[in-house]
Amino acid sequence: SVELSYKRLKTKYPYVMILSQPIFLNFLIEKALQYPNFKLEMRAKVTGLIEEGGAVRGVTYKDGNGDEQSLFAPLTLGADGRASATRKHSGLKTVNLTKRPDDVVWFNVPIEAGDPQEGLIARENDANSVFMFRRPDEWQIGLTLLKGSYREFREKGTDNLRHELAQLLPEFGARLQALDWPGTAYLKVELKRAERWHRKGLLLIGDAAHVMSPIGGIGINLAIRDAVVTANSVLGPLSRNALKESDLARVQRKVAWEVKLIQGFQAFIQNSTNKDANKTDDTIIGFPKAIRDTLLSVPFIRDLPVKLLAFGLVRVKLRALPSVSPKQLEHVERVAGA
Repeated sequence: SVELSYKRLKTKYPYVMILSQPIFLNFLIEKALQYPNFKLEMRAKVTGLIEEGGAVRGVTYKDGNGDEQSLFAPLTLGADGRASATRKHSGLKTVNLTKRPDDVVWFNVPIEAGDPQEGLIARENDANSVFMFRRPDEWQIGLTLLKGSYREFREKGTDNLRHELAQLLPEFGARLQALDWPGTAYLKVELKRAERWHRKGLLLIGDAAHVMSPIGGIGINLAIRDAVVTANSVLGPLSRNALKESDLARVQRKVAWEVKLIQGFQAFIQNSTNKDANKTDDTIIGFPKAIRDTLLSVPFIRDLPVKLLAFGLVRVKLRALPSVSPKQLEHVERVAGA
């Protein structure tokens, strides 16, 4: 197995916190509700973009009752994930970086006394691999299958699923007996990015702009980083009613080079492991065992992946928010059609 330790990082917080998405989203909603102009529409689905004079002016969507609605805005942010409807309707072209998507089965098992203390662990054999993320009360585990083999793997049934996992996680054998297919989630791992993240009145960020692989669990880090860079770039011009597409292009220009670098690394891993439908060589993160063990014995090289995951290459800090007068806010709302 390979253990990526954050304990050696020279930082005040030498660990990684893996937070349940529903908890994190509820935290964001709770904070956003403190702003008087924040409005949340649950179970809404974007059905198209509103365009006027070559600029995006908002979106059409179906609300939780299935009724068609329109929402106008001086800036539309597409932050709707890897299956982004905003990106789909924008017409912005994407480039795919993997030869074939990986198939990943996600599931959770409870933590027990004696389990490893590391927050991130990877294991593999000659057929499959697992990535394990430790949470307070459970392990989140991703089982990576041979490319394109998910349907065949599932048809073999629950006993085969438990058997394959037991080969990789023998100490979890008893806990795996409670696992069944309904308790798993399937993810087709694609790795792609939009060539351009913006149009006039529209900006894509996070997975909507660059679909990341689960390798390294870095997607959320980059998405938050995108949000900070976006706030720094657009809030000032928006408050002055002077937002230009060049302000949106600045967001991509500041961070896209690092996204390309990380995606290139992830693509190398995905394209060099689980080769076609016959994986026989002993590889983790794309390197033969002998080379991997030699590299990981060098402290500087061993700690590079963890430093990249923890800190990234583009360091950002949220600037002070610009003050907006009631008159300016009224103007923005009027322009947005609110």
